[in-house]
Amino acid sequence: MCMSRRICQCLLKKVKNSTIMNHHLISFFEEDGFYLERTIGMIAVIQTGGKQYKVKEGDHVSVEKLPHDINATVEIKDVFLLEDNGSVIVGTPVIDCATVTAHVVKQKKQPTVLIFKKSRRKNFRRKNGHRQPMTVLRIDSIRASI
Repeated sequence: MCMSRRICQCLLKKVKNSTIMNHHLISFFEEDGFYLERTIGMIAVIQTGGKQYKVKEGDHVSVEKLPHDINATVEIKDVFLLEDNGSVIVGTPVIDCATVTAHVVKQKKQPTVLIFKKSRRKNFRRKNGHRQPMTVLRIDSIRASI
Protein backbone atom coordinates (compact mmCIF):
# COMPACT_ATOMS: atom_id res chain seq x y z
CA MET A 1 0.00 0.00 0.00
CA CYS A 2 1.48 3.37 -0.97
CA MET A 3 2.04 6.14 1.57
CA SER A 4 -0.50 8.57 0.11
CA ARG A 5 -3.26 5.94 0.27
CA ARG A 6 -2.48 5.36 3.97
CA ILE A 7 -2.68 9.08 4.66
CA CYS A 8 -6.01 9.31 2.82
CA GLN A 9 -7.41 6.38 4.81
CA CYS A 10 -6.33 8.01 8.10
CA LEU A 11 -8.01 11.25 7.06
CA LEU A 12 -11.13 9.32 6.11
CA LYS A 13 -11.27 7.68 9.57
CA LYS A 14 -10.83 11.05 11.31
CA VAL A 15 -13.58 12.65 9.22
CA LYS A 16 -15.99 9.78 9.88
CA ASN A 17 -15.34 9.95 13.62
CA SER A 18 -15.61 13.73 13.89
CA THR A 19 -18.71 15.87 14.34
CA ILE A 20 -18.36 17.27 10.82
CA MET A 21 -20.58 14.40 9.65
CA ASN A 22 -23.50 15.87 11.61
CA HIS A 23 -23.22 19.40 10.19
CA HIS A 24 -22.29 18.93 6.57
CA LEU A 25 -23.06 16.50 3.80
CA ILE A 26 -19.77 14.78 3.00
CA SER A 27 -19.49 12.77 -0.15
CA PHE A 28 -16.54 10.57 -0.92
CA PHE A 29 -15.34 9.66 -4.36
CA GLU A 30 -13.06 6.76 -5.08
CA GLU A 31 -10.74 7.63 -7.89
CA ASP A 32 -7.77 5.37 -8.70
CA GLY A 33 -7.73 3.99 -5.16
CA PHE A 34 -7.65 7.41 -3.48
CA TYR A 35 -10.38 8.89 -1.33
CA LEU A 36 -11.27 12.49 -2.01
CA GLU A 37 -13.60 14.41 0.27
CA ARG A 38 -15.84 17.32 -0.58
CA THR A 39 -17.87 19.25 1.98
CA ILE A 40 -21.09 20.84 0.89
CA GLY A 41 -22.38 23.79 2.89
CA MET A 42 -22.92 27.50 2.74
CA ILE A 43 -19.88 29.74 3.31
CA ALA A 44 -20.08 33.47 4.03
CA VAL A 45 -17.62 36.34 4.38
CA ILE A 46 -18.80 38.67 7.15
CA GLN A 47 -17.47 41.86 8.72
CA THR A 48 -17.51 42.69 12.41
CA GLY A 49 -15.18 44.93 14.37
CA GLY A 50 -13.60 46.28 11.19
CA LYS A 51 -12.30 42.85 10.17
CA GLN A 52 -13.58 40.26 7.71
CA TYR A 53 -14.02 36.58 8.53
CA LYS A 54 -14.79 33.53 6.37
CA VAL A 55 -17.34 31.44 8.27
CA LYS A 56 -19.61 28.43 7.82
CA GLU A 57 -22.25 26.88 10.05
CA GLY A 58 -20.87 25.37 13.24
CA ASP A 59 -17.64 27.42 13.22
CA HIS A 60 -16.27 29.13 16.32
CA VAL A 61 -14.86 32.57 15.52
CA SER A 62 -12.97 34.98 17.81
CA VAL A 63 -13.95 38.56 16.93
CA GLU A 64 -13.43 41.99 18.46
CA LYS A 65 -15.41 42.52 21.67
CA LEU A 66 -19.17 42.76 21.18
CA PRO A 67 -21.44 44.25 23.88
CA HIS A 68 -23.57 41.09 24.32
CA ASP A 69 -23.98 38.66 27.20
CA ILE A 70 -23.06 34.98 27.05
CA ASN A 71 -25.66 32.85 25.18
CA ALA A 72 -27.08 35.96 23.50
CA THR A 73 -28.04 35.78 19.84
CA VAL A 74 -26.14 38.08 17.47
CA GLU A 75 -27.37 38.84 13.96
CA ILE A 76 -24.68 40.03 11.54
CA LYS A 77 -25.98 41.81 8.45
CA ASP A 78 -22.63 42.80 6.92
CA VAL A 79 -22.32 39.81 4.57
CA PHE A 80 -19.99 40.44 1.63
CA LEU A 81 -19.98 37.05 -0.09
CA LEU A 82 -22.04 33.86 -0.10
CA GLU A 83 -20.98 30.53 -1.60
CA ASP A 84 -23.34 27.58 -1.77
CA ASN A 85 -22.64 24.43 -3.80
CA GLY A 86 -20.36 26.26 -6.22
CA SER A 87 -22.63 29.25 -6.84
CA VAL A 88 -21.11 32.52 -5.59
CA ILE A 89 -22.98 35.74 -4.78
CA VAL A 90 -20.87 38.85 -4.28
CA GLY A 91 -22.37 41.97 -2.70
CA THR A 92 -21.85 45.56 -3.78
CA PRO A 93 -20.51 46.06 -1.08
CA VAL A 94 -22.92 43.97 1.07
CA ILE A 95 -25.69 41.53 0.27
CA ASP A 96 -28.88 43.20 1.55
CA CYS A 97 -31.00 40.09 2.03
CA ALA A 98 -28.37 37.90 3.76
CA THR A 99 -27.88 37.49 7.51
CA VAL A 100 -25.63 35.36 9.68
CA THR A 101 -26.95 34.32 13.09
CA ALA A 102 -24.50 33.47 15.87
CA HIS A 103 -24.49 32.80 19.61
CA VAL A 104 -21.99 34.31 22.04
CA VAL A 105 -20.02 31.42 23.54
CA LYS A 106 -17.74 33.44 25.84
CA GLN A 107 -15.99 36.74 26.42
CA LYS A 108 -12.22 36.41 26.77
CA LYS A 109 -8.93 38.25 26.41
CA GLN A 110 -6.08 37.56 24.02
CA PRO A 111 -2.65 36.65 25.35
CA THR A 112 -0.59 39.52 26.70
CA VAL A 113 1.35 41.67 24.25
CA LEU A 114 4.39 43.17 25.98
CA ILE A 115 5.50 46.74 25.25
CA PHE A 116 9.06 47.47 26.36
CA LYS A 117 10.63 50.89 25.88
CA LYS A 118 14.28 51.61 26.59
CA SER A 119 16.75 54.42 26.04
CA ARG A 120 20.30 53.25 26.36
CA ARG A 121 22.64 55.05 28.78
CA LYS A 122 19.74 57.08 30.23
CA ASN A 123 18.43 54.54 32.79
CA PHE A 124 15.01 54.69 31.07
CA ARG A 125 13.05 51.43 30.95
CA ARG A 126 9.28 51.02 30.81
CA LYS A 127 7.49 47.69 30.62
CA ASN A 128 3.77 47.59 29.84
CA GLY A 129 1.32 44.94 28.73
CA HIS A 130 -1.96 44.85 26.85
CA ARG A 131 -4.67 42.18 26.55
CA GLN A 132 -7.23 42.79 23.82
CA PRO A 133 -10.80 41.75 24.76
CA MET A 134 -12.42 39.26 22.37
CA THR A 135 -15.80 37.60 21.89
CA VAL A 136 -16.09 33.97 20.77
CA LEU A 137 -19.07 33.38 18.46
CA ARG A 138 -20.60 30.09 17.29
CA ILE A 139 -22.15 30.46 13.84
CA ASP A 140 -25.66 28.95 13.92
CA SER A 141 -27.12 29.75 10.52
CA ILE A 142 -26.40 31.54 7.27
CA ARG A 143 -29.57 32.73 5.56
CA ALA A 144 -30.16 34.46 2.25
CA SER A 145 -33.57 35.21 0.78
CA ILE A 146 -32.70 35.71 -2.87
